[in-house]
Amino acid sequence: MEKLHGGVEWLGRWWKTVLTVVGAAMAFAGAFWGALVESDDTLRSWLFLAGLLGALTAVVMPINETRATHRKIAALKADLETERTTGVQAVDDAKREGREEFLLVVDFAIRPLLEKLGPLVRSRWAATRNDLATQLKLTALSALKEVIDPSIPRLRANYFKLKYPSAEGQGPYLQDPASTATAPRDRFDLGDKSSESDAILEMLAKNDYIFTPDWVTDPPPGFGKARKRNYRTFISAAAYDGMDVDGMISVDSPEAGSLTDADAVVVQLVATIIAISEAVRDNKRNDTEV
Repeated sequence: MEKLHGGVEWLGRWWKTVLTVVGAAMAFAGAFWGALVESDDTLRSWLFLAGLLGALTAVVMPINETRATHRKIAALKADLETERTTGVQAVDDAKREGREEFLLVVDFAIRPLLEKLGPLVRSRWAATRNDLATQLKLTALSALKEVIDPSIPRLRANYFKLKYPSAEGQGPYLQDPASTATAPRDRFDLGDKSSESDAILEMLAKNDYIFTPDWVTDPPPGFGKARKRNYRTFISAAAYDGMDVDGMISVDSPEAGSLTDADAVVVQLVATIIAISEAVRDNKRNDTEV
């Protein structure tokens, strides 16, 4: 039974080839035997017809197979062209959607922050600048949550101020947290020579960011699993005002994979705005100016 089944499958794949071979054999046999039976006109006629039929079969089958192959190739080319056109259109749509999303971010979050930054820059009183900078910082952190995804449960945005101790021999630290909830820590001591502190210092020095979709399964360099954390994914970025690093901004969530590299770009942008507002509040000056 298995042999019969195999034979049927083989015939299904090769029947056109078999038919072509049979046709060629019939053409050869008709011509060969027709030349031998010269005395029998009827038999010669039947052999001639059989040979003619075999010859037509041997010729037509390859032609049909070639045409079918050309049709398949043409169909494949058409499909490839359609896929290429669809791909180009998809890229264009993605770019347009990306621009629209960016404009929404600018309109919803960035422009209001810049509008708040204007009065802060123009204020002459230290107390007013302090109040405006505090308001801008909290507004920026709240806007950051809304821009990333307000539906993420317990999504949290934080800002830490970079400070340097007055005593010698001690390293810098991050303190005075502002947060949309309870800050993950009150203070980051960056002079304790730990791998995590070194990673944060390197990030601040390079004006860079640290991101991991899940620190449990894929912790970033320098961040081990020894310390317990109440979040699974986080983005930390340096807050750079164009001249100095003012602090660090971080966003975290207990839901692994809820943050992406694209969110890190927005985090860095908001961090820059906060850093500039803090520089204005602290009345920082450019010491290189003459």
